[in-house]
Amino acid sequence: MGGQAVKFTATVTGTAGGTPSGTVTFFEGTTALGTGALNAGVATFTTSSLTISSHSITASYGGDANFAVSTSTAVSQAVNIAGFAPVSATATVTAGQNVVINLTVYAASGSNLSLMLSCVGLPLKSSCLFNPNPVTPGPPPNGTPVQLTFSTASSGLPSNPANRSPWPWGAFGISAALAALFVTGKSQLRHVPRRRLAFGMSLCIFALALVLIGCSSGSNSSGPPYTGTPRGTATFTVTGVSGATTISTPVSVTVQ
Repeated sequence: MGGQAVKFTATVTGTAGGTPSGTVTFFEGTTALGTGALNAGVATFTTSSLTISSHSITASYGGDANFAVSTSTAVSQAVNIAGFAPVSATATVTAGQNVVINLTVYAASGSNLSLMLSCVGLPLKSSCLFNPNPVTPGPPPNGTPVQLTFSTASSGLPSNPANRSPWPWGAFGISAALAALFVTGKSQLRHVPRRRLAFGMSLCIFALALVLIGCSSGSNSSGPPYTGTPRGTATFTVTGVSGATTISTPVSVTVQ
């Protein structure tokens, strides 16, 4: 990005063995940018003077008593007007809570940008908020700090009631039904054939067993499904827009 330092490295080797010495000059086209001395065959050069554009850089070795002059193939170096500092760490947050992620935004001196920040590709039931927004990015090396607050949601459904089974009222109802059955059976015992009475009693007992099974399954419910922000690691993109200028950086968050 404009105003930031960029470091170029050139490695010089020989096919006949030995270690080349001397210097390497770095060029943009035919313009010399600077020179680096070889140290164990490696030369470096650092500059912050590249303008905002794409630059074609070559390295030219001047040779020494044992090694001939040589020039590298060109490499392309893009210099942008603005950008984010890399976000290397993955933030961690518990569902239903927030986490603050610190960002840094840079822009070349004199760019006069005012970036409107937003998040793209957020996981379900999450949101982001920036402070400040819009932001005026500062020049390197300090830039402008920005706080991103990433918000999540826990399950929105209510938890299970403490007692979802029909007990103790169910127990009272079942006891009353058994008592009524016993009284009815006793009063009708002299008027109903024994086979019919036994069959009716069996049906009643079977029905009561089904009620008891339903009570047991209702009391052992595992609860409602989770409906909050999906758990796991998600990566979304933070984007800054100012006129025709757009910058972006990926951000990763782990939701527990």
